[in-house]
Amino acid sequence: NPNMAPSLRSASAKARRDHATALLVGLPTEVSAHIFSRLDLHCLGRLACVSRTLEPSLEAALRVRAVEGGHWLPETLPPGEDAWLRLLLSRERRRVSPTSPVSAGSWHTIFVDETGHLYSSGVERVEGPDRRGLLGHGALQQPEAGLPSPTPIRSMLGVAIRSVAAGNKHSLAISSSGQLFTWGRGADGQCGHGDQVRRCQPTLVSRLADIPIAAAAAGGYHSICAAADGSVYTFGSGARGRIGHGDETDRHVPQLVEALRECSVVAVSAGYKHSMALTDSGAVYSWGKGKHGRLGQGDTANRLSPMRVEALRGEAVVCIAAGGHHSCAALRNGQVYSWGLDDNGQLGGGGGGGEPCREGGGSSQHEDSGQHSGQQPAPGGLAPLHFPPSGVGPRLTRYVPSLVKGLEGVRVRALSAGSAHTLAISEQGRLYAWGLCSAGRLGTGMGPWFDAGSTDVPHEVIVGAADRRLDRRGRDSGGEWRPAAERVAAVSAGTGGHCVAVTEDGRAWGW
Repeated sequence: NPNMAPSLRSASAKARRDHATALLVGLPTEVSAHIFSRLDLHCLGRLACVSRTLEPSLEAALRVRAVEGGHWLPETLPPGEDAWLRLLLSRERRRVSPTSPVSAGSWHTIFVDETGHLYSSGVERVEGPDRRGLLGHGALQQPEAGLPSPTPIRSMLGVAIRSVAAGNKHSLAISSSGQLFTWGRGADGQCGHGDQVRRCQPTLVSRLADIPIAAAAAGGYHSICAAADGSVYTFGSGARGRIGHGDETDRHVPQLVEALRECSVVAVSAGYKHSMALTDSGAVYSWGKGKHGRLGQGDTANRLSPMRVEALRGEAVVCIAAGGHHSCAALRNGQVYSWGLDDNGQLGGGGGGGEPCREGGGSSQHEDSGQHSGQQPAPGGLAPLHFPPSGVGPRLTRYVPSLVKGLEGVRVRALSAGSAHTLAISEQGRLYAWGLCSAGRLGTGMGPWFDAGSTDVPHEVIVGAADRRLDRRGRDSGGEWRPAAERVAAVSAGTGGHCVAVTEDGRAWGW
């Protein structure tokens, strides 16, 4: 009734809520759980806030959703968690959020908000090569100034985006219907439009228009896509075999990777000059430039076609990440393995060491020689084994995956590898970083490792700590500062030295 006094309307609304709650509480838990499991996540979150009496039914509903989706749940409440409902809501938010809502490149960053709108920020023209079109906004009037804050890409306002990937000079975006859009530099064919023309706005890749794309990755000068049916398509520079077609010829349009035809690939990752793929059975494949052992194949030879990483056979890998000169993978049990160049501690070997590795100069005959390999070399051709020192040590290389021992007790669910640093997200939404410290890329503040320039010990990043210094009006609140980390949902380590994370409340953080 519009003529009703505001106080009466408020009382009436409260009475209706109380009545509805009473009806739901009176239902058997299995019945209310079935009803709640069909609600959207926003409704479940609001119900959890307004009524403690509904918590058992909400918890049961979220467990039903997890089982129906085939998602793993811990048998006991993990350390640091105070309630199952909060944990289950957190996991469900991560599951239904955009696959990759943020991606940091060398000079720019791409974002996707909760409605699927596409944003970008960064610079297009700095000292060196021209990067026009990198941000996807057409021809900017002041390319040197760039866009200092995330700005919606107007040409994509009518397209819902669910995943993005930022490369060195180009970008990819996947729509909610699985269509692939690319823009930026096209000189090596990395945009996939059949030419070498730069695209200043996101453009649909017509060759894949009828093939729903599930995941994509942008490397230095190439692109990788995993289709919904598990097949893999690559395009761009073929140097060192990074696109996996058995030769070094560039491809200007997406081409099916024949070596992975019998595999069902669920995730892909592109380093600067190498590539990785993860299958639904947990198998890891790598190809491209092999210098520093970044392929994990036990040597430094290039691979022109995908080869399985045998050292991880039998392990249930759930996440992969290819960096500038190193790679890493997370297992279902939360352990992390890394391999490749370790000159700045990016492999994380300082948490106890003890894993075999090989000195960087021990087997250099293949490095930059253009020599390729299609099979594992004899063990006798490798450099002598030794154990790496803890802390910041000499230039090291690991040719095979080695356990990151500094993460004992941490169950990792997501990884991102930059040019010389690595980021990891735990099941509880905590963020860890290690590797090169310059430009503040680790986000850990001025710790004792900062003066050393790098650290091979994973340190927790307190995302949101700076925000705790301010009151609701943005003023310094004074008093004692008590850091309180936000739960991180996604993170991206840029190859240019910056990083971006998205917390579970949808806010983006950069450093």
